[in-house]
Amino acid sequence: MNLRTLPRAVTAAALLLAVGCGGGGGGPSELTISAQNAEALAAQAFGATDTLEGTTEMVDMFSTNFFDPAAQTVMCPDGGTAYTMNSDVAPAGLSTGDSVEATFNGCKIDVGGGTLLTLNGKLGLAATEVTGDPLDPAAGGTVAFTGSFGGLSMSVLGATMTINGGITVSLSSEDADTFTSAISGTYFGAYASSNLESFSGSLEDFSFQRTWTESTGAYSFEIDATIYSSQLGGFATFATTLPFTGTGLEHPSAGTLVITGAMGATVTLNVIDSLNVEILVDADASGTPETTINTTWDALDNNA
Repeated sequence: MNLRTLPRAVTAAALLLAVGCGGGGGGPSELTISAQNAEALAAQAFGATDTLEGTTEMVDMFSTNFFDPAAQTVMCPDGGTAYTMNSDVAPAGLSTGDSVEATFNGCKIDVGGGTLLTLNGKLGLAATEVTGDPLDPAAGGTVAFTGSFGGLSMSVLGATMTINGGITVSLSSEDADTFTSAISGTYFGAYASSNLESFSGSLEDFSFQRTWTESTGAYSFEIDATIYSSQLGGFATFATTLPFTGTGLEHPSAGTLVITGAMGATVTLNVIDSLNVEILVDADASGTPETTINTTWDALDNNA
């Protein structure tokens, strides 16, 4: 693993954050739910799962580089330098309690076709639990670590995204076939701008857990969080009331997500199957939806 393997994860995380946060202006007030914003809200709340998983992939790839005790200074592939500081990883390898901080100074990576991604800012990593090897069928185990972002910025094609906050990530398995990943944190925020627009967004008090089986492709996940979007102009809380389940790369075929805004109004996302979803809007918090929106996963993806 080296820095040339990072672009896909880094750019995926940046794009997913853009999808999850939206654009435009707004303020940190509780969101007033309506039939007009319900579909966009459902799309952005559900899209938070991709945001967290994309960011986790990025952090995981960084950890592979910087938890390498031999890589105290890493030269970036296409210019700039990423320095590790305060590393206490022993030559014997990663263990619980190890930590490292990386500072990027104009680190440039070619993401394809001569397009350069530039990294600046800090990323801190700390191993909170290392037991066995979750990829070893005989041993099993858990690997968990925290990632803290100190104004880590990613610039590409005239747009810059800066992220702050932190996440805690764990991966465990007892048989190297069924895996469980968990992501949590108290705050994770992003601000992005270009010469055309800017946006901001955040997730607070978030918790996400996914279980999947390699041999069958079956998966299940749940998510709870408070989301803020400058596109929608406010924040709302959401929680999985029925786990999302599916197979392989398909959209979930079952699951329910309830989003709550100002005055107890709700938007409920019900999965019909791997192609279709139903959105119920209870804007007056009466307990009875006034509006039903029948749509598709593809439409929901586009609405994010």
